[in-house]
Amino acid sequence: PLSAPLLSLPSPAHSKQPAEPLTRENVESAFAALRFELQDDNGGVAYMQRKINDQDWGAVLEFTKTYDLVLRKQKWARAKQFLTNNAEKEVATLAGNAATFDLIGINRACRPNQENQDLANKYLNELRTDLKTMIDMQKTIQYDGFEQYMNEVKTSAPGR
Repeated sequence: PLSAPLLSLPSPAHSKQPAEPLTRENVESAFAALRFELQDDNGGVAYMQRKINDQDWGAVLEFTKTYDLVLRKQKWARAKQFLTNNAEKEVATLAGNAATFDLIGINRACRPNQENQDLANKYLNELRTDLKTMIDMQKTIQYDGFEQYMNEVKTSAPGR
């Protein structure tokens, strides 16, 4: 028989967060999180660059193990949900997949007896490009119609 812990695990449908409303504030917050990772001295890209420069291979290995979850599955996915064009969503998916492979490349370039600073920097630069591709898509988001619709919903709601 199955053990109780296996039976109590939530299904994937339960683990997915509901979509946030398409507001300028939510969009800005989501894309600001990606800009932080790319541009801020405390972001993931700067952290990896420092560790690669210092040839602190163990730190890079540890960081890349969990960074895909933080970057792509959380921050990237949050920003992607606001893209209003299906073609842009497809580009975001492809760039997100590329970011995962960039992190795999960085990880491989930092493994014991395979340490290669040039290769790690090559993949880190590719990650920068993929992040920039995603961040640049913020300007494609169409609010027209949605904000008007939301205002109409608010003013026509019962009791208003």
